[in-house]
Amino acid sequence: MNNDKEINTFLSEGTSFQGKMNFKGIVRIDGKYNGEINSSDTLIVGEQALVKAKINVGNAIIYGTVEGDILSNVKIEMKKTAKVFGGIYTHSLDIENGAIFEGNCVMLDKKSEGKSTAELKRADAGENKSPETLMPEAGNANVINFDDIKEKAKKNVS
Repeated sequence: MNNDKEINTFLSEGTSFQGKMNFKGIVRIDGKYNGEINSSDTLIVGEQALVKAKINVGNAIIYGTVEGDILSNVKIEMKKTAKVFGGIYTHSLDIENGAIFEGNCVMLDKKSEGKSTAELKRADAGENKSPETLMPEAGNANVINFDDIKEKAKKNVS
C-alpha cells in the first residue's frame, strides 16, 4: 500500500464520532468511532484510536484498537501496536510481531469478491469448520485438550 498519499479526513485524538461513514481516498482515525465504515479506499486506525465498527474497506492499516468485523477487498495490515477483536475477511493479511488478534480470519478468493461479511460468515459456517470436523478425535467436546494433542504428537515422532 502506498502510505505517501495525502490523508483526506482525520479524526484526531480526543474526537468521538458515532454513525455511518462513507469516504473516498484515505481516512485516519485517532479518536473514538462507533458505527459503520464503508469505502473502496484506505482506512488508517491510529495508535490511540478505539474503533467499534463494522468495517468494509479496500485497505486497512491498523495501529490502534478495532472491535468488530473487518472486510478488506485488498489488504489488512496490523502493526505491532494493533489490537483487533472480531472477524477478518481479506485477500491479504500482514500481522506484525506484537499485534493482538482475537477472532476469526477468512482468506478470500476471487469467488468472494463483492460479498458482504454476513454472506461470508454464512458461507464459512456452511463449510462446517467446527472443532469436531477439524479434529474428529475431540468428539463432541467444546474444549480441546492440548495435553492429548502433545501426547499424540510425541507418539507420531517416535
